[in-house]
Amino acid sequence: MARMGVGVALVLVGLSTGMTGCAGGVGRSERAQGPAPDAVMLSQARERAIGLLDELSQHADPQIRGNALEGLLDAPGRSQAALARALQDQSPGVRAIALMGIGRARRAELARQAVGLLGETSPYVRVSAAYALAANGDTSGMGEIARALLHAEDPLLRSHAAMVLGELGNRSALPLLREAIGKPMTMAPAGQVRLMTLQMSEAMVKLGDVDQVQPIRAALYPARSDDLEATALAAGILGNVRDHGSIDQLVLLTARLDQQGKPMPAEVRLSAAYALAKLGRRQGDFIARAYLTDPSGPIRGQAALLLGEIGRGEFLGDLEPMLADPDPRVRVHVATAIVRLTRP
Repeated sequence: MARMGVGVALVLVGLSTGMTGCAGGVGRSERAQGPAPDAVMLSQARERAIGLLDELSQHADPQIRGNALEGLLDAPGRSQAALARALQDQSPGVRAIALMGIGRARRAELARQAVGLLGETSPYVRVSAAYALAANGDTSGMGEIARALLHAEDPLLRSHAAMVLGELGNRSALPLLREAIGKPMTMAPAGQVRLMTLQMSEAMVKLGDVDQVQPIRAALYPARSDDLEATALAAGILGNVRDHGSIDQLVLLTARLDQQGKPMPAEVRLSAAYALAKLGRRQGDFIARAYLTDPSGPIRGQAALLLGEIGRGEFLGDLEPMLADPDPRVRVHVATAIVRLTRP
């Protein structure tokens, strides 16, 4: 997940299977090794990473294209051509990510093309088109978002609709979200419904209902292994909504041991450390480094993204060699991490 977050990426990229790693929580601190690069080195590294992301945005695999596009959004002045190209992509997921990027970046000149995508076959594209338009001042597609939120049979689509309402920031959507979170989805997979409920709570927190942070915090305490995906998601959400009240819980999550005395799965520890970095606690680089050589490509990529969010220039020594990783899923996340930590 290029943004270590939620939304359209859930459609394209799920959490991989849990991996265990070294123990130790973010409460400890380790200094990065090696000298800090100078401005020229940072600029050159940024250009290489942006070039790789542009190349990968045309990869044969739509998951790679979508993740590369999300990475390019961290270089706003360089993403326009890729966004325009992605609006014509054969993959609905990539088109949806492009539309979300157009909304987040307030690209009014591209948002005009979203009008035609309100009639798309894919409901994810329709909801994303409505968001791109609304974020740029045209609310004509808001009914599409409301229909998906209240009536879609797919929990992931309802999650996506809730997420875009949270992104739009209009408090008038709170009653709609409260109605949606109370609607049962008896026939849907329980795990997907759990994730959907967390994302609805996230949207409500963003719109001012801070009491909804409580069920998100509660998800940090999984009762069984089936709850771990929700735990990783909840940790990421708490970083997204800047919940400083959860810092102690997140620190404990990075160091917690299960009933067998093993650390939490890599996805959970990395998500908690990433959330802590967003909350200003940037001592989690040792957790990222523990997984940079993990056998799982998605875990290596998630570890690279954590270094990017912590954002110290000396991490280039860890990240630049990974641009040659044999797994393109890793390369796209490493390039994204470099773009983030070299932001002007």
